[in-house]
Amino acid sequence: MDDVVGTKRQAPTCTNDTITLPMFSGVVWRQGEWQVRVSHKGNKHYIGHEANEKDAALLYDKASIALAENPVLNFQENGRLNPERKRKVAACTMR
Repeated sequence: MDDVVGTKRQAPTCTNDTITLPMFSGVVWRQGEWQVRVSHKGNKHYIGHEANEKDAALLYDKASIALAENPVLNFQENGRLNPERKRKVAACTMR
């Protein structure tokens, strides 16, 4: 898991009209912690929370393996980042 530098990332930030969203699937920043949610058969399941994003992503992977037949994981079996996972950037909405 050496591909992820700095396991305690900051909360998503909004600069220059863009917001950097979580790097991993199933991970969201809520109430000062990284929360893990898995969607399965149309239902969203709250799995838990972690202090850092990488641990939350690993928790997501474990839950996904338990629920789905062919889950798309954040990490490969060897612990490296799944090459299908890419950082997402979306427009920032100021309220």
